[in-house]
Amino acid sequence: MPLAPAPPPPPRAPRPAANPGARAEVPPQLARLPAFTFTPVVSPGEELPSRRALLLTLGALYLGLVAVVVFQISKIFYYRHKLSSFQSGILLLTFLWLSFRAALFLFPAAPTSLGYFLEWLPTTFQIATFLLFTMFFAYLVDRAGWQARKRVWKAAAVAIVTLTICITTASLLSIPHIGVDAAFRIHLATTGLSFLAIALLLIYYSYRLYDSTFLPVAPNVPSP
Repeated sequence: MPLAPAPPPPPRAPRPAANPGARAEVPPQLARLPAFTFTPVVSPGEELPSRRALLLTLGALYLGLVAVVVFQISKIFYYRHKLSSFQSGILLLTFLWLSFRAALFLFPAAPTSLGYFLEWLPTTFQIATFLLFTMFFAYLVDRAGWQARKRVWKAAAVAIVTLTICITTASLLSIPHIGVDAAFRIHLATTGLSFLAIALLLIYYSYRLYDSTFLPVAPNVPSP
């Protein structure tokens, strides 16, 4: 007896038309991890004792560094050294960003635009400090031609610091549109590239200074 043919499969329901504006659902196991948030884990009134102790310790350490810098600045005034010098500029800029850091560790700023600005501003002073270090190394390497290059160095340093301040301010003003995470990443990328360029310049001029100071110079032997 022949077998009866298998019944045909049921018709498939038509798929709904794709909506270009709708987002595809992502399975939970493939969902992206939450982005880094630049907000405190606990509110200021509920700070963990360990976190508060860490902030107080860091604030005390920074206050000690501020005291050392103030002592060095007082020596400049006491011995009547030249104020328009590399040493005076480096100490003044160091005093500024150390004081900001100490105050923010002891009195944490609220998570507002002004609070983020106060937390990110010391980085600009740090960039200016290391730029002044780089200029000092360039001066030691090429004292003879320093007067001709001093204006170029000053203009470049002022341009870099001004650009950093402008990018930081623009990032803070754009927080309502792009969020705190994106603004923090922009600030982090800007400062990171600035410090990387300064570090490369410091390595270059440090090698040149070492080369001209410590490496032996071959004697000038007249040719026969």
